[in-house]
Amino acid sequence: MKQLTSLVVVTALGLIFGLNAVTVTVGTLNPNLFTFGSPIFTTFDYSYTQQIYTQPEINYQGPITKISFYQMYSQFAPGNSLENSHEWDIYMGHVSRSSLSSEADWEPVANLELVFSGSVLDYFVPNGQWMEITLDTPFDYNNTDNLLLAVHENTPGSDPNLTWATYSIGGPQRALFWFDLFGEGNMDPNNPPEAIEGASDRNTIQLEFLDTAAPPAAPVVQVTVSGANVELEWDAVPNANSYKVYTSEDPYNFGSDPVTTVNTNSVTLPITSAMRFFRVTSDTGRGAGSYKVMLGELPAKNPRITDSPKTTKKP
Repeated sequence: MKQLTSLVVVTALGLIFGLNAVTVTVGTLNPNLFTFGSPIFTTFDYSYTQQIYTQPEINYQGPITKISFYQMYSQFAPGNSLENSHEWDIYMGHVSRSSLSSEADWEPVANLELVFSGSVLDYFVPNGQWMEITLDTPFDYNNTDNLLLAVHENTPGSDPNLTWATYSIGGPQRALFWFDLFGEGNMDPNNPPEAIEGASDRNTIQLEFLDTAAPPAAPVVQVTVSGANVELEWDAVPNANSYKVYTSEDPYNFGSDPVTTVNTNSVTLPITSAMRFFRVTSDTGRGAGSYKVMLGELPAKNPRITDSPKTTKKP
C-alpha cells in the first residue's frame, strides 16, 4: 500500500529575473538569393525602401525591440563599409494590405512609427553575419495586421556595394526601392518620388520580441512512497515542453545537474539518501521557470534497508 508522505504547494521562491526575448526569423538564408537595394543601397548617396511582411510570416504578438538584417558580402569591391551610409531612419506600421500595387504606391509615412533614428555603425558586422539594430522605441506588433517596414538612408556619400539576404515566395509586389539614381539628392519620406523598382522578394529579417508572458505558475506536487520508490506527480504547466527534477539533502543546494528530465508531469525514482528534498523546473519554450522548490522531507534511506537486529549472548 502506498504511504502518502506529503502534499505540498510548490512555492516560487525564485521566479525568472527579468524578461525573456523571443526571436522570429522571417524568410530563409540562401547564398544565391540577395539584393543590394534593401534595406539600403550603399552604391548611391541616399535610398528609401518599404517592405510588407504578412501576419502568417511573423505570427507573434508583442513589442519588437530589435530588427536584424543579414549582411552577405561586398560586391565588386573588397571589404565592406557603412562609413558613408550609416545614418538610418527606420519606420514600422500596421497595414491591412499585403502588397504595394505600383511604384507610386508608398504607404504614407504619417501612418508609420519612427522606431529608430541615428547611426548604425555600432551595429555593423563583417560579411556573413546578422546586423542587429536595437530600436529606440519598441514597436508593439498586434499579430493581426501585416507589418510594413521602411528604411531611409540619408548619409551623404556612398560605399562599396553591399548585399543583403533575401527570400522569395513569389506572388504580388511587396517591396519598393528608391535611390538617387540620377544624383538628385536626398528625398522626403513624407513626399517620396516614384520608386525606381518594385519586387516580390524581401529581406530575410529577424525580429526580436520582448516576451511579456507571465512565467508558468508553480504546480502542485504530490509525493508518495511506494516500497523502495518515490513517486512525484504535479499539475501540468501549460505549454511546458519538459520538466527537470533535482534531488538533494540540502533544500538550498541542488547542484546544476538534474537526476532526470521528463516530458510528462510525473516521475518514479528509487529512494536514496540524497532524496530528502526535490526541485522541479519547467521549460515552456520561453525560458525555463526558475523555481526553488521544496517538496517535503522523505526518509533518509531506503525504508526496506533496516538495521540488523541486536543479539544477546545466552548466559
